[in-house]
Amino acid sequence: MNDLQTLLAFIQTQAPAGGIGNDGTLNYRDLDAYFNDKLTNGSNDPDDVRAMRDRALTACGLAGANSVANSNLPQPGNEKRRAASATILAMSIIRDTNTTALTSHYNRLINMSLTPILSELKALLTAGDIVKSTKHSHLELKNFTSAGKQKTNFTHEAEYAYERAQGLLMSARQQFVLPTSAMSGLLAQAFTAFFGNPAAVVDTTTLPFLAGAAKPTWNPANQTKRAVVRKVLQKVCDAYISQDVRMYFGGRSIDTGTNAYVSGDTKPAKVHLGGTFFGKAKTGLNTKAGIVVHEFTHTFARTDDHAYGPTQCKALAVGTAAEQLKALTNADNYQYFVEAAFG
Repeated sequence: MNDLQTLLAFIQTQAPAGGIGNDGTLNYRDLDAYFNDKLTNGSNDPDDVRAMRDRALTACGLAGANSVANSNLPQPGNEKRRAASATILAMSIIRDTNTTALTSHYNRLINMSLTPILSELKALLTAGDIVKSTKHSHLELKNFTSAGKQKTNFTHEAEYAYERAQGLLMSARQQFVLPTSAMSGLLAQAFTAFFGNPAAVVDTTTLPFLAGAAKPTWNPANQTKRAVVRKVLQKVCDAYISQDVRMYFGGRSIDTGTNAYVSGDTKPAKVHLGGTFFGKAKTGLNTKAGIVVHEFTHTFARTDDHAYGPTQCKALAVGTAAEQLKALTNADNYQYFVEAAFG
């Protein structure tokens, strides 16, 4: 067996998939099956998924996945290296950790004794760790065990973001979606900044939403910008408030620069939170709650990512005709509008 096959076999002996592990209590996920599920999931880039596996092997100084050379990991004296490498492989596939962090973690693990390395491996592979929030009846939390020492802190931050996003959307519903009177003050300023003239009329059949059942439609097709934004936020508000939401720790979002991503139109609605998410502010623009709103405009209204950041989003709102249509379908524009108007 090559290095990869050796690690997968070792993991099976230490944390049997679907069964009881060596500690007699825990149920573990099948890492190989988990990897292949990611690989065949249409919402993932197969090259990105393979990179999760490959950079773990590289960080551990092991041969590539397709190597035909027999592994020397089973040889006496390599017990810690084998356990540390297995842990890094699980960490990369489950959390999609970047190369620099994987190398740092490998160096940390290799200097530990065997028992705590195996404990970390098992914690990463713990399956079925979906926990109902004690604060919010519609919220579930998954994979937070794999956050290790940050589990409690990250759990609290996720619950806060869920609650705050709900508050922002309820305010949007009461102050923008339901009223028909003219906008004024901060609300009008925020709308103009991120969507342009609210009275301007657009052909909604030309709006570049993503395809999918949640994509909004209008009859008649010609609608004001205000009507477009109102319907998008109405869909998001109604769905977010009524549906169960499952927040995951980790996944592709662990890579530096990616805060979160969603898993399509699922029930419960799923959002994966990465390490950078937990460092975001609680007030102003680009907040944790705003990021949650951003992600669920994708899920519940099929918005796209045409531009990022307040500057680019404001430029779309006053740009060419095509750019203004993008502003009406851009997730960040909705995030910043909600944060600016109701935060």
